[in-house]
Amino acid sequence: MKNKRKLLALAALTAVLLISCGGGSEMTDTEGENGTPSIETEAPKYVLPDTDWAGESFSMLVGEGYNECFVEEETGDALDDAKYQMKRTVEEALNVTISETPTDFWTMTTTVKQYIMAGEDTYDAIAMMDRFALTSAMDNCFIPIQDVETINTEAIYWGGELTSRLSISGNEYFAIGSMNLESFGKTACILMNTGLAASLDMEAPYEDVFAGTWTMEDLFSYRGTATRDLNGDVKFDTQDQYTYGGDARGIPSLFWQASDINIITKDAEDNPQITIWDNQKFFALMETIYQNLYSGEDDIRQMQDDAHMYGNSDVFLGGRMLFLIGSVNGIEKAREMEEDFAVLPMPKFDEAQASYYSRTYDATFFMVPVTQENTALSGAVLDALSCVGYYDLLPVYIDTVLKEKASRDENSKRSIQICFDTRTLDMGEAFMFDYFGDQPIYDNVMNKNDMNLSSYLEKNRKRIDKQLQKIIDIFTDIG
Repeated sequence: MKNKRKLLALAALTAVLLISCGGGSEMTDTEGENGTPSIETEAPKYVLPDTDWAGESFSMLVGEGYNECFVEEETGDALDDAKYQMKRTVEEALNVTISETPTDFWTMTTTVKQYIMAGEDTYDAIAMMDRFALTSAMDNCFIPIQDVETINTEAIYWGGELTSRLSISGNEYFAIGSMNLESFGKTACILMNTGLAASLDMEAPYEDVFAGTWTMEDLFSYRGTATRDLNGDVKFDTQDQYTYGGDARGIPSLFWQASDINIITKDAEDNPQITIWDNQKFFALMETIYQNLYSGEDDIRQMQDDAHMYGNSDVFLGGRMLFLIGSVNGIEKAREMEEDFAVLPMPKFDEAQASYYSRTYDATFFMVPVTQENTALSGAVLDALSCVGYYDLLPVYIDTVLKEKASRDENSKRSIQICFDTRTLDMGEAFMFDYFGDQPIYDNVMNKNDMNLSSYLEKNRKRIDKQLQKIIDIFTDIG
């Protein structure tokens, strides 16, 4: 454990702001130690625009099972009721009627293309997963989101930097709204079994976390401390005990994004470019991950079986894993555990890193179709929904579902907040999934007897460059 440092006051997503959803925001007079609004501040949360849309209908096409935002009625469940009330709040404020139409999630790109080619204008907005949205955008299906004047993409409820990371050639076609919780649930975090830790004379490293000094070196210093062949059969499987675990496919991306490494960055013209060909930090990081998580007795692949090929969270839920490296939705699954657990953010690469970074994946993007003439209505409703979602729905998810029901201590509540406050995504993973997504990185790099990242990149470099150039050319032509 490092020397004690003064705990930093952390910004909360539920911080109370005086904000207009149609414009900027203004902090109240009361501030925390780091200059962010204090959670105790009493002030109006937001003011929706007073535009009366005279009973207009707003319809959104969504991917079934992934991208829905609403429920049809109140059920008594706090989260369902908050979703219902979010829609009603916007309907009443703007005098509109809001509905969503689910369609098959896995065929959305075909559905959207056919819809646009037919010149249909039924849907005022479309919600779909990140990499699917890219395909549809390349088919010229969407209006650049920054051209919809009634959407304030710079507002905190549109994910801030998350949305700006998605621009190509100066155009933002997508935005990540707060009315859909998919992106929040798929935000990276680490769960630590504190009961198991106590039996090993350890404790959760909260002091380091809040001091900003929780690093990969700290996480991997636990290597081997909890790993045990419990049944004595001289092999490791789902019945044994582990120090680390998690989805063997997604872990590399969790770590490179936590280390402030991006497969794709932008040049001066806002065009994406691959930046990891000769990035020694990236290569060193991947080697470190491989040595600590994909080799020896701590090899996380050993607990995989046919039924749970990649998600080995059952071992953690059974009390036989010290650290589960995963995402926020794992907190909900762990609520029934007998043992106590702590929630930690992904560690920094080193103490020099300015911030924690928490990967979000399979994010839900919101777009306006090119066939929609009344873009002002589309933007006004989307903007209001995202605003109300941020200030009314998200706090219920955090405070009721995650903090109160699913986490066991105040420190974990603060850690959850850190994870949401530091969400990030990598355009390389989202838009070049065939090369940098979970499965190809796992199959071709990590699931090998000897990890050879250089060979994989060199073998695919021409194809990767060609695909990226195609994306740039298409978006440049569209713009």
